[in-house]
Amino acid sequence: MEFKDKLKQLRQDKLLTQQELADAVYISRSMIAKYESGAAVPTLEVIETLSTFFKVKVSDLLDLENEIGISYRYFRIYIIFHEVLFWLTVITNTIFVIFSLIPFFKGRNLVDGAIRNSSYFVHLTLAYCIISTIANFVWKYAFKTVKSKMILSIFLDFNILVSIIMMAYSVAVGIGGMYID
Repeated sequence: MEFKDKLKQLRQDKLLTQQELADAVYISRSMIAKYESGAAVPTLEVIETLSTFFKVKVSDLLDLENEIGISYRYFRIYIIFHEVLFWLTVITNTIFVIFSLIPFFKGRNLVDGAIRNSSYFVHLTLAYCIISTIANFVWKYAFKTVKSKMILSIFLDFNILVSIIMMAYSVAVGIGGMYID
């Protein structure tokens, strides 16, 4: 049974209307309706609130073991790990983009240094960082189902590693080109 069906069944078993459930867990009635129709997926915090209200385990409410093959405990660790990875990637990429454009030596920045070094790798890295940051925000905010988040997270796991390698090489090329006269 899917989450939407379980939520509706639990609500009906307690003889509650959508409005009464919404008031009890401080969510709008329209969101309860969306959860029950499958049009929206609640956050983990909302799921935990609902499980507490209905006095059921989160793992019973979500049935992650049947849906994706892992227990709620491991899923929670997975979500926390990827939340940290998300922010690490976004912050690292943003810092690289900003510092690539700030002049350091004789009014030159990393982009100028790379051009003087006949390399456009810094440009490629800047584009990759921007695309990577957008992909991370899509993962965090656009994908709502557990399966879609897990599939895209495989890409994001390697994304930070690739970004850091590209940034290190770009810094070396850019700094080397700054000193060419």
